[in-house]
Amino acid sequence: CIETGSKPGTPAPLTKRHPQWNLGAPDLVASQPKEHTVSAEKTVDIQSFDISPAELGATLQDRYFDAFEFRPSNRNLLHHAVIKIGNQPIAAWAMCDNGIKLPQEVAWRIPRNTPLTVELHYFKRNLRSERDLTRLAFYFTKQRPRRTASLLEITKQDIRIPAGANLHSERTTFTIPSNLQLHAILPVFQLLAAQVRLRQKGQTDYFLWVEPFEHHLMSSYQLARPLNLANGAQIEAEAIYDNSTQNEYNPHKQLREVRFAENGLDETFRIWLTISR
Repeated sequence: CIETGSKPGTPAPLTKRHPQWNLGAPDLVASQPKEHTVSAEKTVDIQSFDISPAELGATLQDRYFDAFEFRPSNRNLLHHAVIKIGNQPIAAWAMCDNGIKLPQEVAWRIPRNTPLTVELHYFKRNLRSERDLTRLAFYFTKQRPRRTASLLEITKQDIRIPAGANLHSERTTFTIPSNLQLHAILPVFQLLAAQVRLRQKGQTDYFLWVEPFEHHLMSSYQLARPLNLANGAQIEAEAIYDNSTQNEYNPHKQLREVRFAENGLDETFRIWLTISR
């Protein structure tokens, strides 16, 4: 040590950072077919494109990826994105995420000869038209993983937020369908959400408590280590909304009741859990 006059040791080499991708050089980069323009008249715009099995290298056998990264050209415009197989979401990303990486021996599966659908959710916060071209990097595993990852969605579509309410609570309970591990949590809300909480029923500790929830800083919360959730366990989800004039982001000059809709004027209640079995 310095106090005893010892000579410094050899520092560990720094990992060389890739100039474009936070997770290093990808195995595949897929791109939106062409640049998309969200018109001045729109606030929310949802677009999608497919990635073919041939491009994914999955024409003859299943493929697995354990990390991915979205790179929009306009990061202020792309609010969140979802990777789907058919209509089933399997992975999600939000505007403040860099790369999403799973623990060792856990990966997402791409079934043989099956395309992936990428769904892009744009949220524009001005009255101008804006453009974006998004690319998506994949990091494939060299062998079949021990556990397969997917998404579970906790949602409540019958929310009713009274006009002027500044501490309005909406709650729902979700039952875990099988023994699984939880790896990450992505809360997806719009301009009225002020707090988001998540815990297992019967426990006092929350494994997610976001306060204040800030729509323009939305991100995934990746667990330092997997959380085991047993078959039949109940997860309690709660969102606190501010639909008053105290909320500087409230889009309504004339306050009104707000319900579930992805249009930039109403609200949502959606939490995605990245899990593995």
